[in-house]
Amino acid sequence: MQTQLERQFHQAMLKAYQDAKAIGYNATVFVQMLQDRGGLETAKVLISSSKPSDGYTALYERGHLELTVEAIVIDDPR
Repeated sequence: MQTQLERQFHQAMLKAYQDAKAIGYNATVFVQMLQDRGGLETAKVLISSSKPSDGYTALYERGHLELTVEAIVIDDPR
């Protein structure tokens, strides 16, 4: 069972996906991970990877690091 904080985090991750899509980046793998694993587990997988994800690279190239999982985690102290 998810806590309220986990649900809020999941929603923040979905919003980042929607915001990225609005700037022309359709993060299909990311949204599939969210559907399959939920926000918290998706973040753990992506952040613990030994190399940056394709999504991180794509957002970096577009100048939108504020939409990365890392930014979501850092920007909200909860």
